[in-house]
Amino acid sequence: MCVYLLKLPAESKKFIAFLETDVFHQPIESARQFAHGSASENFVITVNHKRYIVKLIHREQKSEIERLVRIYDSLTQNDAIRTTSIIHLNQSAYFTYHHHFGIVMEYCNGRSLPSYKITKRHFGEILYTYKCFQKLRWHNSQDILPAYRIPEKINNLIQIVQKSARTPNTFIFRFFNGAFLHKTLLNFLSQMKVDNLDFATSSVLHGDFHNNNLLFQNDKLSAVLDFEEIRYGYPTQDLIRYIICLVQRLPVFINPFSVFKEWLILADTSFHFSTDEWIYGLDTYYVIRTEKLFRKLNKKNKFNRLLKLWQLYFSILQY
Repeated sequence: MCVYLLKLPAESKKFIAFLETDVFHQPIESARQFAHGSASENFVITVNHKRYIVKLIHREQKSEIERLVRIYDSLTQNDAIRTTSIIHLNQSAYFTYHHHFGIVMEYCNGRSLPSYKITKRHFGEILYTYKCFQKLRWHNSQDILPAYRIPEKINNLIQIVQKSARTPNTFIFRFFNGAFLHKTLLNFLSQMKVDNLDFATSSVLHGDFHNNNLLFQNDKLSAVLDFEEIRYGYPTQDLIRYIICLVQRLPVFINPFSVFKEWLILADTSFHFSTDEWIYGLDTYYVIRTEKLFRKLNKKNKFNRLLKLWQLYFSILQY
């Protein structure tokens, strides 16, 4: 038996032995990690020439893994949403490994397309699938995470940005254009009025809607992945996130703003949101994303991401 290991958890041999004896009850031919997220670790396991996805959940709460099982079971009962399904092994939908919970899922054939290869036809498929997702009815509303409290996040982010000014040697002022970005962030955050917008938050969002979670096979959308962050909110939050993540990964010789404008027009022809609704999605995405990046500004690549993110924001506001 030849087992290929790549970035498996500590004591990886014990983990493989556990999967063989307690989960699959068959020798494992190969195992590799293909994604590492903030909430889970994901592996491709090959058993008897068949591939599976094994997901380990970091959260040590039984209710969280049970919630995830119910969400995927609900999704797989709807033909309009193409996603992977959970395999119930040993009469259980999940297993325990040390301080983790794990699930085994069907392997999805396909791959995510690079941003520059996404065409209007691909984007149309994505929008249609998202419309189908919006029409789903959830039997257990407790499985959906609550909507982000955006006014609170704005206040928290303002405090974080202000605090960084008191530690100039370790935060944003270490970088070129850091002082300018610091001042600009404070001005824009203080002017954001998302708390005055009375948008319903009864819609269900994917919560992590970007290109890496969309698989294509034979040039067609084959699956939507990673519903762990599914929550209440407003659809423009998901759509804006997808478009911005898409344009940020374009080659340097492509103008990201022109592509953003093109995709936004296409999305608006399908959903017909008002300008205020799109701005709401834009502002809430920027608040959430900036908060995450700002906590890691001791790394130069994080600062560069933040700077490019807000440069795109300024272009969008002019539009």
